[in-house]
Amino acid sequence: MLKNAVPLLILMLATVACADNVVYHSYRYVAGKEWDRDNALTFDVQITDSVPMRYHLYVQIRNRMDYPYRNLLLLVSHNLQDSSVVVTDTVRCTLADETGRWEGDGLGGLFQIDFNVNEYVAHYPAGVRTVKVVHGMEDQTLVGINDVGIRIEK
Repeated sequence: MLKNAVPLLILMLATVACADNVVYHSYRYVAGKEWDRDNALTFDVQITDSVPMRYHLYVQIRNRMDYPYRNLLLLVSHNLQDSSVVVTDTVRCTLADETGRWEGDGLGGLFQIDFNVNEYVAHYPAGVRTVKVVHGMEDQTLVGINDVGIRIEK
């Protein structure tokens, strides 16, 4: 019995340790089940740390089975490094493999997958930062994207 409890305890401690690194984590629901290219999903991030810090930015996608493509192109704009400078990163997301099998974790027709955007050093990090996500696909309106999230870790 004790032998089985040790791996579970290690897993629980690892989960708690990873959660301590999360500075911000939030999702935005894509209303109306269609995501228009002109509809930027905006995240206002309150950073309380006042010392220079290295941050990792991730974007998270929850897609439904009715998403018609294997890939998703995202434009992620933010001012994480410097509140006065907006940087835009292009993120190419592969949501399905060549056979059409959805990547990531799925349950009940909804699939979730994380993508690394980049790593940043913020020299004056304290304050509110803004992250905006828009899709860069050829279609003006996309169906099948349920939620878009961001996670920032230190």
